[in-house]
Amino acid sequence: MNYKYAISANKELREKMKEFGVTFWQIADKIGVCEMTVSRRFRKELTEQEKLKMSNTIDEIAAERKAGAVV
Repeated sequence: MNYKYAISANKELREKMKEFGVTFWQIADKIGVCEMTVSRRFRKELTEQEKLKMSNTIDEIAAERKAGAVV
């Protein structure tokens, strides 16, 4: 796999994660999978449905953090 390709895949989600300070392990915990599963999924461009699910998950984590929940 081309390293440059892996970094550019799902760029908008990666930027959103960075903006809200959300990590792969937090997403994995929220959706009930292993951290490596999330990492592997991000290596290739996700489908629109998968992107929406990940984006919503990032929003949920950020909202919980804002509300004072420990995340």
